[in-house]
Amino acid sequence: MVRKKVFLWLLVTAMTSVVFCGCVTNPVTGREELMLISTEQEIAMGDDAALEAEKEYGGLYDNSEVQYYVQRIGNKLAGVSDRKMPYKFAVLDSKIANAFALPGGRIYITTTLMREMGSSEELAAVLGHEIGHVAALHHGRMLTRQLGAAVLVALAAEAGGADNGENAGRATQIAAAMLNLKYGRDEEYQADTLGIRYLSRAGYNPWAMVTMLEKLDSLNKSEPGFLGDLLSTHPLTIRRIQEARDTTRYNYAGYPETTQDPDATEFGKILKIIKSK
Repeated sequence: MVRKKVFLWLLVTAMTSVVFCGCVTNPVTGREELMLISTEQEIAMGDDAALEAEKEYGGLYDNSEVQYYVQRIGNKLAGVSDRKMPYKFAVLDSKIANAFALPGGRIYITTTLMREMGSSEELAAVLGHEIGHVAALHHGRMLTRQLGAAVLVALAAEAGGADNGENAGRATQIAAAMLNLKYGRDEEYQADTLGIRYLSRAGYNPWAMVTMLEKLDSLNKSEPGFLGDLLSTHPLTIRRIQEARDTTRYNYAGYPETTQDPDATEFGKILKIIKSK
């Protein structure tokens, strides 16, 4: 009974705060949106869920050179994103091909997905896409759909609390929701468009988003199931590839559709380390 009263108090408190300060300006669109969680709560939720998500995918890849390389590329993209957040990038040692973002800007990619990339720019395209989800406030919107407003607000109100059994349970719930989060068509189009934007701003060829999507489509056709986790949360369609192609062609006409990787030597070294294990 006591725990139920505490839960209800947290829920009422959080919902009250939403009523008074729930509208925020989306940094990507400039439009006002109702958000059930604050930026601080979003970051705390991501921090709570990080360890659980990392365990789900085999833990962090044990190579500082690889980790630093991905962080360096991620930081370049984060530095030109439309939403300034404490972005963190990490490589997971998993046999599952996937990439995902947690609330607050924690972004992960697995070694298995990295092995399929042909350039540092394709890696940047994947990271840029995930940054796009964070920048456009997709997490609050999608978590509301998946968990329901009441559950999301209650979890957010408790996020960042003491490290105990209840905290672990909350982290598991948030991580499970995030790892099974299914973005809609519009969210994917927007994240691709933002990823293309960030590629260009960071000095990469934006056509890398198109080649990356085409590569994923080819892999999915040649090895059905290989990209199961990735495509279950990030649906890939012919129209999505065409949208990315049109966006790049019309808005970034000065870039060649094919280009040499400006970081080919170092990327090749990183890829060799990952493939050697």
